Amino acid sequence: MAYDKILIAEDGEEFPYSEYLDSGGYHYRISIVWNERDGELVVLNEGAHIVFDDDESWLDFNIAPKYIFPGNTKLSEHELIEFMSVLSRNEDKAVSYSKEKIESAYRKYLQEKQKE
Repeated sequence: MAYDKILIAEDGEEFPYSEYLDSGGYHYRISIVWNERDGELVVLNEGAHIVFDDDESWLDFNIAPKYIFPGNTKLSEHELIEFMSVLSRNEDKAVSYSKEKIESAYRKYLQEKQKE
């Protein structure tokens, strides 16, 4: 993914990211290192997860930014950094999913969607 912006944390750490906004909400992709693993943090108004580069597994946080920042149609850089901190403090509640599990769930979703 091509990143066209940079988040800078208070400690000076830099996080390349991209932003996409539409009528359905916001969508951020942030390049991060999480527990010494490279990955991409995906932040949507409905939730957030990390896709790890090494095995494409997911770490899913059951935390929706829309409840932390209600009414926002986009997040400021400060809010993105704050949200990343919230995720870090709540990592013990996150759930890991293998690439295979994600792909299986996606196939099931597509099958259900075709039935509509």
